[in-house]
Amino acid sequence: MNQKIENNEAIRKAYSELDKAFDDMKLQRVAIQIFRDLPELFVVIDFEGRLIFWNEEWENVFGFDPSELHRKFLFSFVAEEDKERTVEAFKKVRDNKSGKLDRPFRNRYLTKEGEKILVQWNDKNPVADGYIVATAKVIKI
Repeated sequence: MNQKIENNEAIRKAYSELDKAFDDMKLQRVAIQIFRDLPELFVVIDFEGRLIFWNEEWENVFGFDPSELHRKFLFSFVAEEDKERTVEAFKKVRDNKSGKLDRPFRNRYLTKEGEKILVQWNDKNPVADGYIVATAKVIKI
């Protein structure tokens, strides 16, 4: 009888942990949906500068399909005249670990059609576990 009670407790505990895991997964799905629907540009890049996650606004603004963005280097989309400054800003954020820049950073990106789009990056970009989370907005000029 005691063995049966212990087994029931173990089963209840396992179900409780499973429920928590499903709740965590639901929260992750909600967070991903929020990030995908943001009206600003949202991106997660690794410490090498490769795109890991982005929202639909990236696709809408720049015209690239997900397969053209996934794990591509962010710098490959930067206008030539802004590449050096962009790499320097990226290294500062990555190496600083605080993710902070002195001020918002502006640079130009190329659309799929070759048009240049000016964007302004937020000056606070969280850095964690080898990834940088950044947001930017398109600047109308």
